[in-house]
Amino acid sequence: MPRKSRPGWGLERSAGRLVFLKIAGAGLEIFQFDAPEIAASAALRSVAKPGFSHICLEVDDCAVEYGRLAADGMFFHGPPLAMPSGGVFTYGRDPDGNVIELFQGPCG
Repeated sequence: MPRKSRPGWGLERSAGRLVFLKIAGAGLEIFQFDAPEIAASAALRSVAKPGFSHICLEVDDCAVEYGRLAADGMFFHGPPLAMPSGGVFTYGRDPDGNVIELFQGPCG
């Protein structure tokens, strides 16, 4: 079911499917957006556009890593958000504009 998100994230009324795989201490998130529709003229590529859209890095403390990387000049779409499941995440951009997600699991 689509739900509201913060403006600027490109995720207003978003919906999708998620699988998070853990293998030998590493994690891989595979996510597919079903909504929203993608605006063709967006200056920054939407994280919901089909194809490779972002890489997710699991961190112990999302707020700490957000602060550290933001202080070093990394662009973020917004501060970390708490998920209903208890996890915390934020999206930023690398120097080439690729989306980097910082994810802290519910137990992190």
